Amino acid sequence: MCAIPFRIAAAALAFAPAFAAADEFRPYVAIRPELAFYANPDSVPGLELETPSQKFAGVAFGADLGRHWGVELAVNVTQTNVRVPGVTDRLGEYGTWSILPQLRYRHPLLGDRLVPYAVAGAGLGIGEFQDRNALHTGIAFGGSLETTAIGAVGAGIEYFVNDNVALGFEAKHVFGFDTDVSYRGRTHRLDSDQTLLSVGLRAYLNEPPKPDAPPSKPLALGDDALRFYVVARTGAAIFADANGFPPLEAQNPARVIFGAGAGVNLGRHWGIEFSGDYWEPNLDDAALGEIGEYALWTALLHLRYRFPLGDGRIVPYAMAGGGAGWSEINDRRLPFPNYQLVQNTHMSWIGSVGGGVDVMLNRNVAVGIEARYLFGWSHDTSIGGTRGALDNDTILALAQIKMLFP
Repeated sequence: MCAIPFRIAAAALAFAPAFAAADEFRPYVAIRPELAFYANPDSVPGLELETPSQKFAGVAFGADLGRHWGVELAVNVTQTNVRVPGVTDRLGEYGTWSILPQLRYRHPLLGDRLVPYAVAGAGLGIGEFQDRNALHTGIAFGGSLETTAIGAVGAGIEYFVNDNVALGFEAKHVFGFDTDVSYRGRTHRLDSDQTLLSVGLRAYLNEPPKPDAPPSKPLALGDDALRFYVVARTGAAIFADANGFPPLEAQNPARVIFGAGAGVNLGRHWGIEFSGDYWEPNLDDAALGEIGEYALWTALLHLRYRFPLGDGRIVPYAMAGGGAGWSEINDRRLPFPNYQLVQNTHMSWIGSVGGGVDVMLNRNVAVGIEARYLFGWSHDTSIGGTRGALDNDTILALAQIKMLFP
């Protein structure tokens, strides 16, 4: 009896319309949050890499060349703590970047909606020790930026939720990732070989061919249907007053930020979206230079008004809303006795206004730009007993890719 529902589901999928293109060139972008598990985390005696990794991101740009073969450029970033067992769980952080041209072999099943695949490639691995813990400056360890040749093999499976968007899981092993580090006066080879486990979205940038289907007007962002979407963003953060608490000054503009959101278009004009963004600039002293890092992240709810142009493929919009913003002083470069800055986390209620424009590439994928102004945001702290507030009011300048359902 338990097998009956699965047989019904399999039969339904088998007769579903084809989603993955059979013999056509289809470019795509894939976004993959991932974890890195190090194969040999204690390759340097007396040290170990924390596994799984602490910070991670993956993206791929590629194309299906036909029914089975494809090519892509995969970029993966990981960052994890370097530990000294019995002394500290965080001597600093070791970051790795892999840049891998890859071949991809696909084997579509169930009406081309379920697609197992294998990948293999070779490219460059980059490693660097960074963000040393200020409490352990006496431990002699270092690793400058170094590049090495690496290889990768892996496999995955994905399911097309509509013509142009697939959800999937991938496992990939990166090997040959050895870099030089120095520890207590000796040079060692640090083994950063890692297995990357990721879930993600693959967004195709053109429509699949449907020669037997009658031509129809594309369903775009500007139509009257109820449509859900997810969005991924990156860009820059510009502080309105980066030195609001002298002598402290936040790096301006801030490092590249990462953001994501989910929302719904309620009709032709109105919609709502919940989103979050994260960025982490350096925090400097006017006389001493870099003293630590300053992490900021948001959780915001926006009401959006869209104004579709033409056939709805180009959609300017305005937005307003609010939510919470958090900020944290962390990863100190100077110990507290030498620089008495309180390292703390602070939360503020904040407002947000902005706008942007989306351009539909196909029925389910849009790219665009967005700008937001976040206001009413501050961070209370003190230096040597003198209290003050860092001003976190920020302009976000963002590029985005949006995937719509159904």
